[in-house]
Amino acid sequence: MAGRGGVSAASRITGLARSTIRRGLDELERATGDALSGRVRRPGGGRKKATKVDPTLLSDLKDLVEPATRGDPEAPLLWTSRSLRNLADALRALGHEIGHNVVGDLLRQLNFSLQSNRKTKEGAPTPHPTVGSSLPAIPVLRPSAHMANETHPTGPARSLGV
Repeated sequence: MAGRGGVSAASRITGLARSTIRRGLDELERATGDALSGRVRRPGGGRKKATKVDPTLLSDLKDLVEPATRGDPEAPLLWTSRSLRNLADALRALGHEIGHNVVGDLLRQLNFSLQSNRKTKEGAPTPHPTVGSSLPAIPVLRPSAHMANETHPTGPARSLGV
């Protein structure tokens, strides 16, 4: 597969032992479709989904999030004001073995975002549309007397030397 001298050349270039390269080539030759398709584990391998192992987890999470849910209920995206760690602690208090990362995954499955836009305040009156554009100009501050090199009760002003 590597041709005459290919394994030795690859060894010199990569710094890997020839035996390591040979084992890799042997593994590729006897590989099934799964190894070539990029799978790391066989189908069915790996950790089971948290909702499969703990069937009440999702309903308990929904119950915890419901009072802190924000946004339009008919909109496709909702958010909660509770933190992932806070929700994970509450779920652990209910007897679930869960971490904050899994809580985030479950919330994303439920089309939740963690928090609202910083500027969004539900129930707050909307500002007038011209408020931001018609602010008065900030007055220019004049240098104080002691910065103008005049005498000051504690002594003459000193230059910052900048």
